[in-house]
Amino acid sequence: MNISRSGRIGALCWVAAAPLFLVANLVTGLRWRDPTYSWATHNISDLGNAHCGIWDTSRPRYVCSPWHPLTNVATLTTAVLLAVGILLTWRILGRGGMVRAAQTLLLLAACGYALVASTRPTSTRTCTSSAHS
Repeated sequence: MNISRSGRIGALCWVAAAPLFLVANLVTGLRWRDPTYSWATHNISDLGNAHCGIWDTSRPRYVCSPWHPLTNVATLTTAVLLAVGILLTWRILGRGGMVRAAQTLLLLAACGYALVASTRPTSTRTCTSSAHS
């Protein structure tokens, strides 16, 4: 099968998106201090939160993510990579209802990533990992 240059670039965008998102979240989670980030009790969205404090009334937890910019930039970059990948491979993936539905859903997922990255609370103060009261 001879894949066009745009198809190869689109596929590379997809290949780059997943490890970028994973590594950024792992690094950000490892930078948490007092308390340390718990993959069992914290939401993954806590990694991108710019405000330090108690969050969520149903299961309160202290959130302070000093490396939140890394997670937020990685989430937005993942959105761009997914969208570019789907647009560059749109024609070569075939036709039909199932193919178009999958492509459309992936494009909507990319929009969701972008929305999450752009609507996370931002702060003029720095998020520090100092002890909380």
